Amino acid sequence: FPLEHTFSCLSPVDGGHCGRCNKCAERQKVFRDAGIADLTSYAG
Repeated sequence: FPLEHTFSCLSPVDGGHCGRCNKCAERQKVFRDAGIADLTSYAG
């Protein structure tokens, strides 16, 4: 399953990830720590 199609944001902006909430921060850290490219589009 393509990970960029998963959703974990607490404060969506126009239906997408805000890039500022704690879940977006956690998501970005997990991708970074795993060495996986984060193809998620973040508003902030």
